[in-house]
Amino acid sequence: MRSLVLALTAFLVALEGCSSAKAPSLAVRGARVAQQTDAATVVTFDLFAENTDDRQIPLADIRYDVWINGVQAFNGRRSAQITLPGYGAQTLLLPAAVTSQVPQGATYRIAGELSYRPASFWRETLNDAGLPFPSVSFAGEGSIEP
Repeated sequence: MRSLVLALTAFLVALEGCSSAKAPSLAVRGARVAQQTDAATVVTFDLFAENTDDRQIPLADIRYDVWINGVQAFNGRRSAQITLPGYGAQTLLLPAAVTSQVPQGATYRIAGELSYRPASFWRETLNDAGLPFPSVSFAGEGSIEP
C-alpha cells in the first residue's frame, strides 16, 4: 500500500512538472518610510509582481527578511491576498516595523519568498497531500526614501 501511495505521489509530481504554468516574476522597486516615531519606524517596500502567462495566478503567502544598514531589523510573513490576471501586474506593499528610528539615507536589503497557487487540479491534490505550493524568491537593496 505504501508503495502505491509513493508511486501515485511521484506520478502527480511528474504530471505537475509537465504543466506549462509560469511562475510570476518579482522585482523590488524601492522602500520608503511610511511612519516614524521616536521609538519605531514602519518602512514600506514596493514589490512588483508580473504574470507573463495567459492564466491567472493566485498569490498566497509572502515571507521576507529586512536588513537596515547591514543589521537584520525585521522578518515577517503575510498573505498576498491578490490574484495576478493573465499578462497582468501589481505592486505589493510589504510593511516592516522596526523598533528604532531609521536615519535619512539608510540602506536596506530585503529578501524573501512568495508562494503561489497555480491553477491546476493536480497541484491542489498535491497540496492536499501535504506538499507545499511552489514559490519564487526575490531580493533587493537600495536606500530608503524619506
